Amino acid sequence: GGVHFDPNFAAAALTSWNGSAFGVSHILANQWLVGGRYEEETGPDKLDRCVASIRGGISAIAFHDNLKGPYKDRFRALGERLGIPVVKHQALRSPEKIQWR
Repeated sequence: GGVHFDPNFAAAALTSWNGSAFGVSHILANQWLVGGRYEEETGPDKLDRCVASIRGGISAIAFHDNLKGPYKDRFRALGERLGIPVVKHQALRSPEKIQWR
């Protein structure tokens, strides 16, 4: 169960368009965000360390609609700092429409 099997995530990992493709990885489960108190003052630092741990960095952030507002705000701020798109998970259905920076 969970987002690992959500068609928007699973299909994105198997889709290509105009000779391009991408993979979806490093899914942060809601309970990790809540349990880790990412909405608190230390949240941005935790997210920065998460990104720093990913070899090659990240190109975008996709979040699920049911994610609570404070966490979405954290991801939007992170995307702004990194200069990468932050999108709802449905955008993965049409990756060619994502505004890549």
